[in-house]
Amino acid sequence: SRITLEQVQQLLGISNEKSVFDFIKTLTEKDQKKAFKIISELYLEGIDLENFTVKVVEVLRKIALFKLGENQLFDLTHEQQEEAKKIAEVLELDLLFKMIEKFALAIPKIKAAVLPQLPLEMLVYEFTSREDILKSQGDALSGMPVEERSDLPQPRARQTEATNRLARAAESE
Repeated sequence: SRITLEQVQQLLGISNEKSVFDFIKTLTEKDQKKAFKIISELYLEGIDLENFTVKVVEVLRKIALFKLGENQLFDLTHEQQEEAKKIAEVLELDLLFKMIEKFALAIPKIKAAVLPQLPLEMLVYEFTSREDILKSQGDALSGMPVEERSDLPQPRARQTEATNRLARAAESE
């Protein structure tokens, strides 16, 4: 019987490119539930999440370079190239670079974590959270913009108060 690439990848705990693209696509769609499911399935299949994250960074880098006019997609299959181009259309360059940075920083954390999936899950939450929508449209539940909600933390207000107290203290000395 023949040994397949899939069998070798499974034996070594190496993720396949499809799972990497599926994961990135769920992030672009802000599909938190599906992204968590992908991480869980990879972990339960024995996939090395550190290696998976390296591949995520590599693909995000290729997409960013593609957006900059450098075609680094040549080593991908035709289907993967098309998927990368679709992702490039959706993601802004600044967000791509932020994702590359955050996922690259997560690689050593995955190795050291008690729960190796946790650093990835935290990034999924960060990149799929709906906070940006709440900030721009206000809080749909109360009808009040987020900035005017008294029950939410107001970091700028606290910072201004602290700055004013420091200034008054300096003036009185």
